[in-house]
Amino acid sequence: MTVEEIKPSIRKKGIGIYGGTTNYDIYICAGDTFYGTGDYEDDPQIANDKKGLCFTVYFSDILNPDRINASAGQYESYDKAMEAAENTDGFIRWIE
Repeated sequence: MTVEEIKPSIRKKGIGIYGGTTNYDIYICAGDTFYGTGDYEDDPQIANDKKGLCFTVYFSDILNPDRINASAGQYESYDKAMEAAENTDGFIRWIE
């Protein structure tokens, strides 16, 4: 996934640091699907996708900042997504 692909859904942008030397971007994006595990052995509440407003925390790749390489999960509220992002190792501050 690229930053260009998520650009329309970005609600907040932050910056983090990896290894004390390399910066990366943190994004909170709004969406309308909570993704399930897809595992048939899981309870349907966990396995199946659900429609509804959600917020996903994404991290840019430290070697290619135009790409997204990780997520810190999906959240039902903007505040919970902000809290999750701020509690990740390396978080520095919000910039937008």
